[in-house]
Amino acid sequence: MNYLIMGNSNRIIKDEIAKIVKNNLKEVFNYNDLDLKDFIIDINTVDLFDTDKYFVVYETKFSKGDIELLQPILDNPTSNHIIFVSNEKISNKLNLEVIDLTNLNFKDFKPMVQTYLKKFGYKISDNDLFYIMETCLYNYDLILNEIDKLMLYYSNPCLFKSDDIKKIVSRNIVDNTNKLFLSILKKDYLQIDKIYRDLRLLKIDNYALTTILGKNFSDYLMVLEMSKRGNSKKDMESATGLKTYTIDNYLKYSNAFDIDTVKEIIVDLANIDYSLKIGDMKEDHALDKLLIEI
Repeated sequence: MNYLIMGNSNRIIKDEIAKIVKNNLKEVFNYNDLDLKDFIIDINTVDLFDTDKYFVVYETKFSKGDIELLQPILDNPTSNHIIFVSNEKISNKLNLEVIDLTNLNFKDFKPMVQTYLKKFGYKISDNDLFYIMETCLYNYDLILNEIDKLMLYYSNPCLFKSDDIKKIVSRNIVDNTNKLFLSILKKDYLQIDKIYRDLRLLKIDNYALTTILGKNFSDYLMVLEMSKRGNSKKDMESATGLKTYTIDNYLKYSNAFDIDTVKEIIVDLANIDYSLKIGDMKEDHALDKLLIEI
């Protein structure tokens, strides 16, 4: 069996992969770096003892030519399996088992977080869980990052206390990251350095910052492209979900980066996210180089 997993949460995707792979051998690839012809040769090389092996491919994007190359091996399964992974919905014209996780939202996250806590013996009130989800912008990966911090703080199974949650789960993460992004648009390097250091002192990890900055740049790109097409601010609000004052700031600093540069930065952030995900980059300094070059 071969799979296509689509989802917005790296944590959830990782759990799905673990369910499929179990204790079998696994190799990880980035679709952007694949030479498909060599990859297909590897897939067709079956283990002498016919042991199941899984090839996990992140950042998947299927072109028409790729589909033609992959079709024969996917129609003739061996003991080797492929798990294609995409952080967004993509068209599936191949013989793949599709696991679509893109529509999960906060209603799904609540029982998932409660199950995660129960696994380690911890409990949380509904109000406190809602506070964490709201603070983390209903991003499942960020929610679990904060839950992990709380479990580390307590060390032993218990009920999380509201006062501790409000002390440890910083409401400032989004506000400060938005301030960091505005400083990037202003090219205010002293402020960039100060806010980044403050966020690190608050124990906000670079994985979370990468996720939020990626969203900031994606929204900024959308505003730039819609402005170029002559769309109204109301159209921009509807498309991005941003407040008017944020759109005003993005338009005010619309000359900070051209569209191609913004796209390059989004790709850089996606690569950082991927490198953190597979352990190829140390979390402590993941964003240093990018922030210096910006």
